[in-house]
Amino acid sequence: MQPHPHDEAADLTFREWLEGNSSGSVSAELELLQSLFFYFRNRYKSLIMPFCLTAEKYIGSEGLLDPGHYAEEEDAIPPDELFSPMAAEEEVAMHRLPEMDYSIQYSIEPKVDEVIGLVTLDQVAFNEVYEREFPRIARLVLSHGGTLETACDIFQDAMVILLEKIRHGKLTLTSSIGTYLYSVCRHILGDQFRRNNRDRKMKAWYTDEYRDDLFFPWEKPDHYARVAEVMDRLGDPCKTLLEWFYYRQKDWEFIASKLGYKDAASARNQKYKCLEKIRTHVKS
Repeated sequence: MQPHPHDEAADLTFREWLEGNSSGSVSAELELLQSLFFYFRNRYKSLIMPFCLTAEKYIGSEGLLDPGHYAEEEDAIPPDELFSPMAAEEEVAMHRLPEMDYSIQYSIEPKVDEVIGLVTLDQVAFNEVYEREFPRIARLVLSHGGTLETACDIFQDAMVILLEKIRHGKLTLTSSIGTYLYSVCRHILGDQFRRNNRDRKMKAWYTDEYRDDLFFPWEKPDHYARVAEVMDRLGDPCKTLLEWFYYRQKDWEFIASKLGYKDAASARNQKYKCLEKIRTHVKS
């Protein structure tokens, strides 16, 4: 079975999109691959959300979800400044984390390293980050007419992006975790402003200088729901293989080794068969 003629080109375009270098034109093949990425992101997000919700309950018990707590805070940041590059509050040397197993287990013992604590889903680490960083995000959102519920949603999304990039080896922190989360939250908030047409003069949500650290794909393709419906019914080996390539962004040699294929070519050929199954069901 020969690969689909568009597979290789679509994969290259998909990788460019992941890096924030998309040309702007979106083909049906690219939309399919983007939908796969968001499908697996949602699965990862569902893994993280219980820890975020528990952390929200914790800071609620500390009064940090009480609107009155923020009543006398500083004035709003001017809208244009939502998109200006952030100066790092501190320089933090960050080594790439070792490869993490996909099945991340909850760790009862708190980790000394906060990043490790977050990646391994340690509830204490989540509670501490929420307690320390959420008030800053709440003030940002409330000062621009949002609600604490919106602030919680934005902060959850920022946590997903942070952990996603760390797990994929795509993040090198040059500032504190709090600075990075705040920067991501500002971009999410500003993107919401633009999509709601609240300010047509808003600047782009990332700059070339900060693209590597701040770009994160967030808007789902139009056909996402249909692809997700098909993926829910798709079993292994397809589901695991597609996750490792399109979401975890591993190369074929690595995937073949981890998943027991004879070689990289065999794994790629299986990927083609899996995509054909999805195409057939999406078109039906």
